[in-house]
Parts: sequence; structure tokens; C-alpha cells
Amino acid sequence: MPRILEVTGLKKHFPHRSRNTLPWRPRTMVKSVDGVDLDLEVGETLAIVGESGSGKTTLARTVLKLYEPTAGRIVLDGADITEHSLRRMTPIRRNMQMVFQDPVGSLNPRAEVAAIVEEPLRVQGMRPAERRRRVAEMLELVGLNPGYGSRYPHEFSGGQRQRIAIARALSVDPKLVVLDEPVSALDVSIQAQIINLLVELRRELSMSYLFISHDLGVVRQIADRIAVMYLGRIVEEGARDDVLLAPKHPYTQALLSAVPIDNPALRGVRRRRVLAGDTPNPANPPTGCPFRTRCWLATDTCATTAPELLSVSPTQRVSCHVATEPPQTR
Repeated sequence: MPRILEVTGLKKHFPHRSRNTLPWRPRTMVKSVDGVDLDLEVGETLAIVGESGSGKTTLARTVLKLYEPTAGRIVLDGADITEHSLRRMTPIRRNMQMVFQDPVGSLNPRAEVAAIVEEPLRVQGMRPAERRRRVAEMLELVGLNPGYGSRYPHEFSGGQRQRIAIARALSVDPKLVVLDEPVSALDVSIQAQIINLLVELRRELSMSYLFISHDLGVVRQIADRIAVMYLGRIVEEGARDDVLLAPKHPYTQALLSAVPIDNPALRGVRRRRVLAGDTPNPANPPTGCPFRTRCWLATDTCATTAPELLSVSPTQRVSCHVATEPPQTR
């Protein structure tokens, strides 16, 4: 399958100076994204999961060039956009859109729904008559009455507002849509409706999704592949069932052990893993493996050498000395 997105060695570092730092001292760098490699095929959904502060949202915004990357390479649909200026990115924006976590904060409360959905079309230079027709099509596509275009966001429920945000993102017919926690602010029953809508739209419009989430239950419903992030790095990546049913990295195992099991046959089989301590400060990460300070399998090697993301099967990669070491022979 052709790839819509290829990311190589992507980094995004932010300068940071605490209140107690003297003005003439150099600022530390917060390594929010620290060397990420990933790819996304046409029509595929790749889910990025991890705890809060793992760098998921920063990765998504850097991929979309909302943040300028510190280092690395971003290739969209075969074109390298890493060094593109804001002006050069404008026509490319129609191929890459984003749906934000908070449908309230992402919609202009003073604009009518039709104007909100129409905004990307106006930026891309579409004629007014075509814009009005497209807005009606988009509202109907996401399950809303086109007549609702004259209403304001506060007149809708949370699920309806997220449908409006999805309609806005899809109005320019993008090839890649980044979904940043799109259902985390919604009730469980509404979450299922939005997930089903997204699955149907992806199938109908042949789009690719980069799906950001901390909810592995939601990810299981929509993802084809899963990448697990910890402290700015991907520690495990692979096909959905491989990662969820046979996780190799200790961090992935800990995340999954906290998810309720709905299959009675599996209860008691999965071992409970509780992560010790808090996530380290990204401005001062541990040496070697970033997860070693919370890992029950850490060795001396973990303290001195950062593990590479290596293949452990044709569909699964892991960044862990213990998970990827060869079996011991007698």
C-alpha cells in the first residue's frame, strides 16, 4: 500500500527556564518529541497512545507543521514538507486537517455553524456558491440537518459539536486527518456514535487517520496499528492485535493491565502491573532507557544505553533491551 505519511527522526524541543534559574544561565530544553519514526498507509488508522505528558499531542501538531520541528523529516503524500514556510503550507493544508479534543474550545462561539464549516473552503479559495453547497453536504455527511447551519455552537450538544468539528475538517477533502482525543470529552454512549461515524467516513472517503488517545478501549475499536509513546519516544509499535494481546514492552503491559477486561476467559490471566512513581521531567530525562526508573525489569544496561526500536516480529517493533534480547541457551 502507498504511504500517505512518513516521519523520520522527528524532534520537537522547547526552551524552558524555571523561576529559580539565573538569567545568565542557559535554558534547559524540554524534549517533548525526541526522535520519532513512523509511517501511515493510505486508508489506515494509526493510534498514538500513552500517558498525559508523553508527547502525543506535540507529535501530532509537529506532523501538521503547527509546530516547527527541531529536527527530523516529514513527508506527506511523497512530498517533503519539513522546511515549508507558512505560505507554502497553505495549499497543502487541504490534505491534512485536525479535529481537536475540546469541541467547545475549537469552535468560534460567535460564528454560525455554516461559517465555521465554510472557513477552510474560503481559505482554499473556493467560490461562494460552491462553498454553500459543500457546507450542506458536509453537515448531512456527519449526520446533521443542513438547516442547522444558521445556528450557533452553544445550541448543540457535545456530540453534535464534535460532528461540526469533523465536518469542518473534512470539508476540504483531506487525505490525512489528525484526531486529538476526539471523544474524551464525551459521554460513553456518544463516544461510540462518534467512533462509528469516523470508521464509516474513513471507509467512504478513503482517508487516513492519526488517532491520539489515552483510552485503549477506544483505540481497540478504530485502530489498525498502535504506537505507544513514553517521554517523547515510541517504545512499541505494531498491529493492533499484536500490541493489545501480546505486548512486549513493560510500559505497554502496565497500560493494558489497567484496562478492564470484558472477556471472562481472560480474567486472572493478565498480570496486574502498577507503575511506580511519576513520569520523569522531560527537561531532565533519565539516562539510557527513559522508562528504566519505573521498570521492574531494568538492568544495568538500561541505565547506560538507550534501546533502539527494533523488530521482534514482521508486524511489531519494540524499544527495550529485555524484550529484544536473544533467548539464553544452555
